[in-house]
Amino acid sequence: MKKTSGFNRSCCLVIIGFIAMACAGCDSAHDYGPTGTVSGKLSYNGETVAPGTAVVFVDMAAGYTCMGATDAEGNYTLSSWNEGDLPVGSYDVMIRPVVPEMDSDLDDPEAAMDNPEPVAPMEYDFPEKYGALATSGLKFEVKEGANDIPIDLVD
Repeated sequence: MKKTSGFNRSCCLVIIGFIAMACAGCDSAHDYGPTGTVSGKLSYNGETVAPGTAVVFVDMAAGYTCMGATDAEGNYTLSSWNEGDLPVGSYDVMIRPVVPEMDSDLDDPEAAMDNPEPVAPMEYDFPEKYGALATSGLKFEVKEGANDIPIDLVD
């Protein structure tokens, strides 16, 4: 099932930039208390998702955001500002599709300004509801130590 979203590459890049800035702004010397690592397998109706699909964990109360990308088998490991450790707690989760590659002429900022053509929308290989925290319905508890969190998206 392939669907397209109103989100375009530019919007996705802004979101990724925001997440990167939020993670970079955290002080790594801060004591976050007990922490855990998160890895698992992401699938859709039991089938492997596309490599590069983003798994994003957000602690809405504390403002922590961590993400990882799937490999060819659907496995993911979250990275964080804290060497991969996440403070224990409850995390809302969203799944973002692979970001399409940009045309080579758009890599040049001046050429991009001269190109008024809209970029292609992101294509979802799973229901779009999983692409936003407000609609995904995914919530997981990160406990101290290693956390194996398999996620199977369903229709």
